Amino acid sequence: MKRFLIALFGLFFGALLFAGPASAHATLELTSPSDGSRLKTAPKTVTLSFDQNVGLGSIGYVHVTDQDGSRVDARAAYHPHGDGSRVADDLRDSLGDGTYTVSYRVVSEDSHPVAGSFRFVVGNGPLLASSVPGGSTVNHSTGLLFDVARWVAYG
Repeated sequence: MKRFLIALFGLFFGALLFAGPASAHATLELTSPSDGSRLKTAPKTVTLSFDQNVGLGSIGYVHVTDQDGSRVDARAAYHPHGDGSRVADDLRDSLGDGTYTVSYRVVSEDSHPVAGSFRFVVGNGPLLASSVPGGSTVNHSTGLLFDVARWVAYG
């Protein structure tokens, strides 16, 4: 019995150690406004569309900041019309000309956090570089912690 438990323990942690990355992470497919776009007037809402349902939960968010780093969103992010594959964030009225950065973090159906950012410009002016890395990314450390927690729960 002792050998069986040691073998089972070894298989469990061996599978955890050599497990490959999951391929089912949510992918950002479309944003409104689109990354790098120049708008004549400020949008009322920023919308992100993913290839699967995503959660906001306690770690999810969408933040919109101006070029000075001040938040310009009017409320917490939400799923418009209950559509779990879309996340929206309403913006304050009367946004001025300038560069705006949208940063997000959501949780994909496989429970991995997915984060990224994109920018758009309202009115005249350059599209300023963002200090937040762009594109859809998965935080490796957080993803690894979620993997360990899932394996412990399965065990």
